[in-house]
Amino acid sequence: MLVPSPADAGHGSSAPILRFPTQHVPGAMSRFLSILFVLLLLVIAGGMVFLASWDLPAPSKTVEKVLPDERFPR
Repeated sequence: MLVPSPADAGHGSSAPILRFPTQHVPGAMSRFLSILFVLLLLVIAGGMVFLASWDLPAPSKTVEKVLPDERFPR
């Protein structure tokens, strides 16, 4: 919501400068968004801790391959 600036009230200018109000009254929506933001940060932090502490084993598979003798110099 834009409101006329109080500094422009007595100067007789033809177009008052519109500014956003500086006071913010916390309402239900901003409280909801704050809680949602904190929950999002907690989920991200929890995911990072989970990935850092998870001991994922590396895949292991036995590979047998015959190499010809011509590839190795004598």
